[in-house]
Order: sequence, then structure tokens, then C-alpha cells
Amino acid sequence: MFGWTEAFPGDGRTRDGSRSVLLALQAALPAALPPRTGVVGALGRLALIPVGLLLGLLFLLVFSLLLGPSSLLAQSPGTVAAACHGGQGDRVQGCTLGAATAHAFQSGFGLLLGAGGPFPASPNTAGQRLHGSPRFLFDAGLATASFTHPDMTSSGAPERRRTVMAPRLAVGVGVFEGVSPAPTVGGVGAVDLLGEVRFLPVPAFDGLDGRTWSLGAGARIGVMRESFSLPGLTLSAMHRRSGALEYLSSGGGAPAVAVTPRVTSFRAVLGKDLMEIGVSGGVQQDRIRGEARVRPGPGAAGIGSAGSGTIPVDRTTWFVGVNRTWVVSQIALELGWSPAPSAPEGIPPAVFGGSAGGISGALTFRIRY
Repeated sequence: MFGWTEAFPGDGRTRDGSRSVLLALQAALPAALPPRTGVVGALGRLALIPVGLLLGLLFLLVFSLLLGPSSLLAQSPGTVAAACHGGQGDRVQGCTLGAATAHAFQSGFGLLLGAGGPFPASPNTAGQRLHGSPRFLFDAGLATASFTHPDMTSSGAPERRRTVMAPRLAVGVGVFEGVSPAPTVGGVGAVDLLGEVRFLPVPAFDGLDGRTWSLGAGARIGVMRESFSLPGLTLSAMHRRSGALEYLSSGGGAPAVAVTPRVTSFRAVLGKDLMEIGVSGGVQQDRIRGEARVRPGPGAAGIGSAGSGTIPVDRTTWFVGVNRTWVVSQIALELGWSPAPSAPEGIPPAVFGGSAGGISGALTFRIRY
């Protein structure tokens, strides 16, 4: 797209000039690195590993600044509840309960959006095939998460724990395979571009009106690729956006609660093959934002005049995973635990004390081409 064509004098043949430059750079890169032999050369090449880590951290920082959700417009659930009831005493209880539910849904569905990351239990970048051509990863599976929320139905229970799932598809392309500072160390600074789509939630529980899609995009940076003697380590960042999820629609009226989660996830994975099974673990930080709208209850006026705002929730997930590889295909399982997020600010504990900790995970089948 941004290349040019070179002509061979005398015979009329042409070639892609941009591809020639890429191949020339890949050929020149090893010569620019420290020599493989000698103590000085070995130390110089191994010093590139922390350089890869610094590059990965710099990428996460830039991604956070450019695409990460801003907290400048964030509002507490208490503020959203106050905007909803407007000081009318008969609406205070419904608006407060609705704002607490919106906070719980932001937290729970945000956890589902990020569950398993772009490629569950995958500590390595895609790399490239011969002659600098990109390698592709195709991943299909199911993500799951559990969370608690106030029960606004007529069941009488003060709160409910839900376990929801989301079918997911992801694709990754290796655009740079990184450098090899030592014979058993490679993939330093490797880059993958990532894309993902999810359909959520499954099943649609009582009171939830319909389902929606989420789209995500991001990148993954390799600190080092797994080898015979060393584990693989990658850092990745993804930004996901979903459609609105509405709770308690009534007779075509406006929903009592509507949330539109926006999730920016930062993820670190470390893993190594042990015999025929790959074992991995890591941590993921989810910054959950997106608009939440609340009205007193199913019988109130339209949601256009209800309280609204960006309710922020931050969640951390610690996870472990296993995978099994057959030639170019792989099956992977990942399970994670997310401690309870901060209690909703401005909501009395008697109404809702906050979401409990939740389990998340993913089961997936992956093909590497």
C-alpha cells in the first residue's frame, strides 16, 4: 500500500521496493547486534532482554495515554443516584439501588469482556514465517466470569451471584519477530497486532433485556520467546467496547439500568512447556469505564431524564493456564481470580456493600498459520 516498484535494467522485471527494504533491514539487524562469541558479546546480547521489557512497558504506557479510559469525567454511583432522584424522596430508594446495580454490572460485565485476554494461556508472540512474511493466529472459544449484583426483581433476594459466558473470536498477526540476543533467547521486542469480538452474555438472566457484541483491538510485545532453557514472557494491551446492556425493561418503557462497558486491559503472561503440557501464569489489570444510566424503577418516566455518568471500576485478575499443542493447533484453558473491587462510593452498605470477588476464565481452540 505504501510501497513502490523497482525495475531490473535490461530485462523488464520488477519487484516490490518496500519489501526489499524490509528484507535488507532484517538481514542487517544481526550484524548490528553484539557478537555471539566471547563474554562481552554474550553479556551485550543478554542485556537486550531488559531492553525488551522496557520497550514493552513503554508501549503499555503509550497505549494507556492514547486509548486508556479517562477518569476526568468519572462519577461515583452516589452522584449518579443523586442526579436520578433529584431530591424527590419517593425516588431516592429506587435510584440508589439502581446506581449500585449499575456499578455491579460495570464491574461484572467488564470482567467478562476481559476474561482470558486476547489469547488465553499464551506466553509467546506469533513470530513470523520464512522471509519476513507474517504469521497468523486464529482463536475461538468461550470466556466466563462470575459476579454479584443487587436483585431488583420481585424475587425478594437482596443480591444475586451470576455466572455468565461470552463466545469469543480473536485473530493475531505477527508483524515483527524481534531479535535474538543469544542462541537460546529470541523474540525480544517482537510485535503482534490483535483483534477480537465477543457476544455477551450467555445465558441472558432474568431482567436482562437482550444481548450485545463487543469489539476489541490491541497489541502484544514480546520480552522473550520461550526456548529450551527459558520461559516465554509477553506484555499486551487491549481496548474493548460493547453495546448497551439493559436491565429491567418493562412494557416497552425505559430500562431501570443501562450500562455500556468500555474496558482497557493490560496483561503480563509468563509460561513454559513442561513435558507435553504448557503451563503459564500472570496478572491482568482492567480499567472499566463507560456510561451508566439509572432511573427509579420499571414504572418511572423515560430514561432520557434519568441520572447518568461514567462509573469507574478497576479490577485485577491473577490467573494460571495450561495448553496442549498438536503441530499447528492448540487447546488452552485459563482460570483467574479477581478480588472484590472497591465498594460503590456514595451507596450505603445497607443497600449494597459492593461486588464480591469473582472467578473468570476461558477455554479456547487456537490455530497457528
